[in-house]
Amino acid sequence: MTSDISRINLEDAVEALIDYRGKTPKKTTSGVPLITAKVIKNGEILEPNEFIAPENYDSWMVRGLPKVGDVVLTVEAPLGQVAQLTDSHVALAQRVVTLRGKQGVLDNTYLKYLLMSSKMQAALDGRSSGSTVKGIKQSELRKIELELPTIEKQVKVASILGSLDDAISNNKAMNQTLEKIAQRIFKSWFIDFDPVKANKEGVLFDGLSPEIQALFPSEFESSELGMIPKGWNIEPLSSLININPKRTIKKGTVTHHIDMKVLPTSSMSIDGVSSKEFKSGTKFINHDTLLARITPCLENGKTAYVNCIPGNDIAWGSTEFIVMNPKNEYTREYAYLLARSDELRAYAIKNMTGTSGRQRVSGALIGEYQIPQPDENVIKAFHKITASLFAKISSNTENSVALEKIRDLLLPKLISGQISVGEAKQEFAEAV
Repeated sequence: MTSDISRINLEDAVEALIDYRGKTPKKTTSGVPLITAKVIKNGEILEPNEFIAPENYDSWMVRGLPKVGDVVLTVEAPLGQVAQLTDSHVALAQRVVTLRGKQGVLDNTYLKYLLMSSKMQAALDGRSSGSTVKGIKQSELRKIELELPTIEKQVKVASILGSLDDAISNNKAMNQTLEKIAQRIFKSWFIDFDPVKANKEGVLFDGLSPEIQALFPSEFESSELGMIPKGWNIEPLSSLININPKRTIKKGTVTHHIDMKVLPTSSMSIDGVSSKEFKSGTKFINHDTLLARITPCLENGKTAYVNCIPGNDIAWGSTEFIVMNPKNEYTREYAYLLARSDELRAYAIKNMTGTSGRQRVSGALIGEYQIPQPDENVIKAFHKITASLFAKISSNTENSVALEKIRDLLLPKLISGQISVGEAKQEFAEAV
């Protein structure tokens, strides 16, 4: 250990430790975002899906108010997930503590990466209690010993690791924008029928070439679903998409596995493919769509477009997935965006059955979902436009995975002092 390292207990290195355990806020569907243990994952805060009413904020947040840059740490179920606040107007839930380093002693961003290190994760685990669900008491958390370099070195280390996370965040932000564009096009063409309305009025549809606009009819006709483009027959979803197609993986084979917990709630990309011995589960390949069929995963929006299986192998996952396999290459994007649509999700939720807390929708019912089936040339034109968006999203995701690997490689080396800041910069430059 180098001479510029000092050892200090956590409680002596922070100016604030905010802990809301023992209190339960009244939750609402909108308002001030509630930072819960469920949305703190892998160094970032996912989009919150729970809130408290603005009028209850002051009465709830009496133990301390968060600031931008504060570090949030989950202390139970799960223990040890860490992230940093980018917004101060948030509410803090149980099972999450907020830490703020003392000025000149502990840099907040360095603290985030320090707590993410395997050594500190082991220290948290070592002071935890509980057999079924591990957690750490505040009194034990305060005793955690930190090994800190000078504040100047902390800032430099945090800057290197932070630059990697910034690049990852930029990729994710770009992906969100690209996916929203694809969703808007899908809704415009296949839900709102905007090009048909434009044709009926005899006007050009903004953003659409005349050649593509000409593929749409210029009239509507009545159907059991209401008014739909003329000539677009009402068909079950299964006419375009195979639901839970039969595929074979030999029992006991160790192969690619996707867990329910890595399925995204608001984007397409899967953040984590592992290897696991196959026993039983759904089987899927690249370009399939996975739709969670069980509560609360379905309501929370867990849906993904599979584009991460190495070697185009058959992968497997939870029995609670519905696998949607496009019958043609040009229906790949259509299948995913339909699964992500409010209309199909509402239908799926309405048709869930089973006991409270374990309700699920069947794949058969998803296959029976009625759609106005577009003309084949329209879907092909849609594929041509959205395939490039999906490809860019896939490329950004691959880049983010590579950057995460570099970060995870450099983090323990920098935290332990195994390599210098200069050496880390060189490794980073060579890797990218």
